[in-house]
Amino acid sequence: MVIGDGAGRAKLEQAVRESGVSNIMCLPFQPFSRVPDTYATADVCISPMKFGFSYDTVPSKIYTAMSAARPVISACEDDTESAHLLREAEAGIVVAPESATEMAEAIMQLRHSPELARRLGANARGWVVAHYSKTAVVAEYDRVMRLVSQAARRG
Repeated sequence: MVIGDGAGRAKLEQAVRESGVSNIMCLPFQPFSRVPDTYATADVCISPMKFGFSYDTVPSKIYTAMSAARPVISACEDDTESAHLLREAEAGIVVAPESATEMAEAIMQLRHSPELARRLGANARGWVVAHYSKTAVVAEYDRVMRLVSQAARRG
């Protein structure tokens, strides 16, 4: 399932029609309220990036997929935040940007190893809960405020 109304949508839809492939569905941009359910229906989520673009951002779709307990395949350079995140969390596979071959191999790896996909997805969810849940964020704010308060009393 490919969701969105990006610049490449018409070209993708045409390629799907011409290929005769019947297991690719293109849907328009979905309302925010449907995003969690949409990610939860996936077996794996991908984050394709062009060379150089992954140095500027960690796409929010990576965090959304992780919170839905889905493994992520990210096309990004090895030394980017996206790659570091997925490796630290043990939540997905990093492939070279713009490499259709590596992307296809990673997709097939997870397709043929559902246990690996489940483990990566569970790791992803666990990492997000540990680092970005309300409880984790409040605890970190509390820790920082206590450090600032202690420093102010000494200073």
